[in-house]
Amino acid sequence: MEKYEVVRESDEFLEEVKNLPHKNLAVELLTKLLNDEIKTRSKKNVVQARSFGDMLKTAVAKYQNRTIETAAIIQELIELARELRESDKREARLGLND
Repeated sequence: MEKYEVVRESDEFLEEVKNLPHKNLAVELLTKLLNDEIKTRSKKNVVQARSFGDMLKTAVAKYQNRTIETAAIIQELIELARELRESDKREARLGLND
């Protein structure tokens, strides 16, 4: 399983990250994995990758500006990972492929 597939397919992994004792490490890990996933998507769907990239940048900017707490950014990043997963499922239902 490639590293980005963990974010895309594993709720257990996302819950483990959410429960890490070092929350700033959890934020960095999720940000890195989501960024990698978005870069991978940009090769097949530029518009979708840009949209998810903007959502990631917005969430990280709010965290860096201390607009939201660490727990809130972790939850936002987990929701973004779930949205990526739903996007994959939607493509599969529609019979779309690369």
